[in-house]
Amino acid sequence: MSKHYKHLSEEERDRLAILKGQDLPMRAIAAQLGRSPSTISRELRRNASSGRSSGYLPHKAQTEADEARASVYPGTKDHICTSVHGGIRSHADLSTRPHQSSKGL
Repeated sequence: MSKHYKHLSEEERDRLAILKGQDLPMRAIAAQLGRSPSTISRELRRNASSGRSSGYLPHKAQTEADEARASVYPGTKDHICTSVHGGIRSHADLSTRPHQSSKGL
């Protein structure tokens, strides 16, 4: 039996903060969110905030998760090194076939 991991959504993080603020036990929070208690425990531990009564800031947690995901999966051509891209373009002769223009690279 394979397990499929699904990240917490922003709505789940918001609900988690509300339920935690109501001082519900972790297992009760997990049951209401349909998640494993270990998932809830890990989320609260990773995103604990000192100096606040609830100790969990869902929007900060979501922002950090989005940033972490973006750094692992950049996935867009905006992250291509522009100097390399520019160098390739400067050597490309659009009137020739690809195998002919690659000789100058």
